Amino acid sequence: APPPPASPSRFSTALHLTTNPPSSDATLATESTNTAAHSNGTFDECELCDQDLGCVRSVDMAHNQTDPCAPCTGCTIEMYPINGIVHFMGHEYPWELGASSAHILRVKTGNARKEDDPFVKFPCVPSTPKHGNTTCDHQKISKVADSLLALQSLAEECGLGDVAVRAYTAHVRASMPAQPQKPGQKAIAGGGKVNQIGLFLEAAPGISLSNLARHSKGPESPPARLLPKVKHEQVLKAAIYDFLFCCQDRHSQNIFIDEDSNIKLIDNDQMLGGLQRGRAYTGSCTPSSIFLPNSLESYRMHFSKSMAKLYHLDYRCHLPDNQTGMMLSEVTTACLNKLINTETAELQQKYRIVHPRVAESLQTRARNLLEHGFAEALRREQVDEKERFYREDSTRLLEAGSDTLKNWFWNVWRPDVPITCVASRPTMTPRL
Repeated sequence: APPPPASPSRFSTALHLTTNPPSSDATLATESTNTAAHSNGTFDECELCDQDLGCVRSVDMAHNQTDPCAPCTGCTIEMYPINGIVHFMGHEYPWELGASSAHILRVKTGNARKEDDPFVKFPCVPSTPKHGNTTCDHQKISKVADSLLALQSLAEECGLGDVAVRAYTAHVRASMPAQPQKPGQKAIAGGGKVNQIGLFLEAAPGISLSNLARHSKGPESPPARLLPKVKHEQVLKAAIYDFLFCCQDRHSQNIFIDEDSNIKLIDNDQMLGGLQRGRAYTGSCTPSSIFLPNSLESYRMHFSKSMAKLYHLDYRCHLPDNQTGMMLSEVTTACLNKLINTETAELQQKYRIVHPRVAESLQTRARNLLEHGFAEALRREQVDEKERFYREDSTRLLEAGSDTLKNWFWNVWRPDVPITCVASRPTMTPRL
């Protein structure tokens, strides 16, 4: 069996998952149960509680009405909807809905601060108001889970794991609590039982850059105070992370910032083969990220009135003038060498990478990064998309205006735009 992304016990403790997390060689369909919190009936005998408990009640108790909402044995976690308000630096911000079609909830842990409760994500839950009578592709969901675990393991081995939230997967037995269509709205009916793989995600401190930029204005606003203090090393690490593991969706909602200007990357389950736009699991992958020039997501920032200030996150703003090279750490360099010197089939099997082409493209990016440096490696990765961009009538979209082009998603390459840095560049190359 492949190695786990990290010690399961450490992650389950950190994220407060189940009392008995799956062992490293177990399948994801673990039967672990937190019996301390649930004491009536069994999971199969339970039906939904009328109240928003996040679990289910025993059928006998429901019929006898002795304790209409007593939770029953068998639920591995207790979930609750995401709050509609975020408090940050003395301000209130609306929680962003985002564009994800997945169900995303918080896991009740008993933390003093609910902001520290982890999230759990379900790509598809049948018979819920959100997904209706959808037939879920559980094989695809398993591939997403495998991709997340592979990413977690590789990022830690390459010394890049600290720039992203930690993740864990486990089989979940619970009920879908009543939740609103949008944060802040009145809750609608719950969606029945959940009995499938859940993607557990550490809560990132702070607030998303999108939320911060949209709802804060003025020279003393949080973004004006925080963005110039973003750490050069963190931005460069994030750029390498998104390039090496091929993120195609690093927009401003997927980057959090805290009061000390530390950044964290979230929503990473679609990387490393979890999702490759237009290519399923079988093709090469071209990154698209705020941190990476000539990509869709960085291009969109430049032409957005509310987001233009975030263009400071272009990795080039965090290197000395006229320099594009990075000083990789010994850990990252050793990891890249290991990737390119491992047989592709062995690499895929070891980390449970979803497709040989995904493993092969990962090796190509690692080799180019070592042999040619970051800027040239990025350019080489973008060549095919650039050529396709000019073959597919994109020139007409260029002439139609920036709004048309920035919202055109069928190609992730974009023309370069001038760098707009909101703070001085470093005088020396940051060491990662």
